[in-house]
Amino acid sequence: MSLKILAFIILIIGLLFHNSNATGSESDRSSIYNLRLSATDLHYKLAYDQLNKRYLVVKRDTFYYLNKGSTGWQKKSYDLNQFDSNVDFRQLVVLPTKTRLLLVLQSGGYVYEMVHDSIKKLDKCSNFRTQYGSVKFLMNDTIISYGGYGFWNFEPFFTYFDSKSGEWEMWDIKSDDPLPIARSYQLGYYDQGSNDFYMIGGYTSKYKAKKPLEHIILSDVWRINMTERKWEKLGNLKQYSESWYELPAYSGYNTFIYKNKAMFWSLGNRVLSFLDCPNNQSVSYFLPKETMFNFSMMQQPAINEEDDEILYATLAWYPEIRIIPIKSILSGKQADFKIYSNDLPEVYIGLVLLVLLIIGFFGYRKYKRYFIERHKIDFYIAQSTLKYRNTAIDLDPVEQKVLHELSSNFNYHSIVDLLGSIEFENKSMDSIYKQRRKIFDSINNKVQFATNGIELIKTRKNPSDKRMLDVKINEEIVRIHQ
Repeated sequence: MSLKILAFIILIIGLLFHNSNATGSESDRSSIYNLRLSATDLHYKLAYDQLNKRYLVVKRDTFYYLNKGSTGWQKKSYDLNQFDSNVDFRQLVVLPTKTRLLLVLQSGGYVYEMVHDSIKKLDKCSNFRTQYGSVKFLMNDTIISYGGYGFWNFEPFFTYFDSKSGEWEMWDIKSDDPLPIARSYQLGYYDQGSNDFYMIGGYTSKYKAKKPLEHIILSDVWRINMTERKWEKLGNLKQYSESWYELPAYSGYNTFIYKNKAMFWSLGNRVLSFLDCPNNQSVSYFLPKETMFNFSMMQQPAINEEDDEILYATLAWYPEIRIIPIKSILSGKQADFKIYSNDLPEVYIGLVLLVLLIIGFFGYRKYKRYFIERHKIDFYIAQSTLKYRNTAIDLDPVEQKVLHELSSNFNYHSIVDLLGSIEFENKSMDSIYKQRRKIFDSINNKVQFATNGIELIKTRKNPSDKRMLDVKINEEIVRIHQ
């Protein structure tokens, strides 16, 4: 190993050691509102405590807090710490209300509440590991979860946390079609005013035998009213720029709610977007120069709506926790656009199919009238013969009687009504049936050269008595003239 490489390694170790010793110190911060953490510290969550009016950096064993109007961050150990030993802080989702601060494990199971300076465990569950990439939100102080992935399966349903039992339960919806595809890492947010849950995009997979697993990025937009519990597809994303493709992939980390609107930023082009799904509107802003590359993909920011401030983590070599006014990042307006387009192609397809159906119906009638009728085979009954063009087909009296009766009324006739008066030598029922059947077979055989083997006389079993036969002229291919 060369001396230059060794010196470089010693320098890096020294910088890391210096940074770890400087963690949380005010002397290294450019502002009292900035908090520097360890370069390798990913196990923390950002929050704003609305009840106690303070910003929080929640860690496993300690937490930092910044009270409103104070001169700097303070570090403190928990009075009571009930965090599970195996909880992954990167999977925790912060759900604040005016009176509570909840932390929910995105992969499913654990639910905690920060009460003053203590962490209390509210659930009686294990780490499910079945809801990675799920959406967690509050509806009337009830924690709701939708979607997610785990154990080679995507979950297409809602669950809710029962605070009385400490367990997660199924939240049933109406199973009428259409239903969205099961997915994870979708952008989802709950609109309190309309009681609607909106879901945008996401990620899913498709398995085919003997083929590699196919990963699919979704771009559909759905809404479900939490009272009616019925899904409705609104359309598909109109914007297919890089930011929209990042939307499902990182929605668990770079999405937050501000003034009842979803906000997300694109790490690729440094754009922050407001999403107003109820009105199908989005407004995008360029992030200011001083915040470029600063929003961390792994840390969801915290919003202080009272003072219109945002608490976020940077992507610097030494991560910093910063507080800035929201209006400072909303100065570079980029564009207004529709979030989704209605499924007009599907509507057009339906209209086209309807038109084709109508055209087909009237077209068939016209075809039947002008084509089929023109190509029917004409037979003429003259005394004891049946004439086809220049050919005379001899008929015996019984056959002549049958054709006269059938050609006068093209409905089905009972074989008993047609041949009941004819006396046969053999009186057994079986023999009478066979002899009657021979009469119709004889007529069909005599004309098959003209009908190409298609029967002139059709037979069926009588609907009332399956032992009896009904017969009629096959008017679809022939015309018989008296």
